[in-house]
Amino acid sequence: IPLGQGSRTVLIAQVGSELQVIDQHPAHEGVLFERLWRAWRSRTVESQPLLIAEPLELAPHAVPLIQRHLPELEKLGLLLEPFGSSAFVIRAAPALLGRLDYQSLIQDLVDDLSEWNATSSLEARVRPVLASLACHAAVRAGRAMELPESKKLIEDWVEEGLPMTCPHGRRVALRLPAEELDKIFGRA
Repeated sequence: IPLGQGSRTVLIAQVGSELQVIDQHPAHEGVLFERLWRAWRSRTVESQPLLIAEPLELAPHAVPLIQRHLPELEKLGLLLEPFGSSAFVIRAAPALLGRLDYQSLIQDLVDDLSEWNATSSLEARVRPVLASLACHAAVRAGRAMELPESKKLIEDWVEEGLPMTCPHGRRVALRLPAEELDKIFGRA
């Protein structure tokens, strides 16, 4: 049961018999990550073509790295095409993510991809990329959320098993069981 938003960063809700203060960004990031992870593992990451291709200018060192990993990025739902000597255009992105800041996302993906040679496991390579995608698509701190939107986020978070950290390790929620509240207010 959503009760409201505080400081445009946290959602307050009753989940079962607990009062929970939920940081909206890492909660949403965790939900998106879990869904991307399941889709990737089942090979069902759907791409959504962009109405208008998004051009991106990259640093010269990033171009060959992105170029080398285009097939892997496409399997993750991100379709990029070379566009000149140091640019790419994004033609499609994972459907469940919505609108992204693509320039910032690609910068983070360059960092993630630069670590790929040091990691032998495909899953260990993919996790940080999916975490970056989820992070960039998640609702930001400072954004006001209406009650129906916060209710949907809380329901999605509960449906995903109440992950208590985001993929980057940030805490998602502060849980206050009814018994603890009773103690705090001298009812126990």
